[in-house]
Amino acid sequence: MRKIKEIKPGRIFTYAGYEWIKLEDGLAITKDTVEDMKFSVCQSNEYTISDIKTFLTDAFADCLCENGALSTNFENFQLDLTADDGTNESKPFNVEIGLLTADLYRKNRRWLKPIDNGWWLATPKSYTANNDDVVMYVGTDGLLSSLYGWIRDNGVRPVCKLKEDTPVDIPDEKPIEQIEADAEDITDLIKKWAADRNLNMGDPKAQVIEIVKELVELANGIDKGKEGQIIKHIGGMYVVLVVLCMQLGFDINDCIRVAYDEIKDRKGKMINGLFVKEEDL
Repeated sequence: MRKIKEIKPGRIFTYAGYEWIKLEDGLAITKDTVEDMKFSVCQSNEYTISDIKTFLTDAFADCLCENGALSTNFENFQLDLTADDGTNESKPFNVEIGLLTADLYRKNRRWLKPIDNGWWLATPKSYTANNDDVVMYVGTDGLLSSLYGWIRDNGVRPVCKLKEDTPVDIPDEKPIEQIEADAEDITDLIKKWAADRNLNMGDPKAQVIEIVKELVELANGIDKGKEGQIIKHIGGMYVVLVVLCMQLGFDINDCIRVAYDEIKDRKGKMINGLFVKEEDL
């Protein structure tokens, strides 16, 4: 169990029976669609009077509460309902549960992989007469497109903003005792240690300075032949790198795999104690 403020954008968490993806600005969107429906049967692309808005504020909100959500955990956030072509006939609209707009999707696209269903956005294509029933949506390829809001069902992916101290679950997160029992190496323990102390939310620039400090101590240990110091600071550099990856939203194992894939077929030879790449000979 963690507080939502401790989770970085792009991370999946569970709340009130649904899996969510944390986005920028404290927003969260369901990992998958929760319903297929028309945007609005009244042939209008205005979110404020849409069938989806009614579904989210009534049926879906009730479902969240039935699954343990507290109404006090939600914050209002503002939807800018400017159309994708820049026309604007709607004032910004405050919601507790809503949809992404096209601009919010563009801002958060790196966290949102394509899914097997197209899903509605709150953004009209235009408020002009020829397009006043056309709504923007995200296709299965992740691209923005538009569709008559009344002619075909599309997926609904609710969006909310939970208060910073709201407790949520992280899928597959193990208690420290189980990590200690199951871990093949120490990396999982380092990640758990860092997360428990909110180090994963720290400043990557400051973490780079820690790497330099560890490197200097390692160099001194090698220069003086102090085995204990060498071991300590080799380990220290690895700990700092694991935490740095967490702060940047990476996994150190993925970084290591990229580096290995680059060197695994490299050819060269040792010269004066250093390996020199074949292309540099």
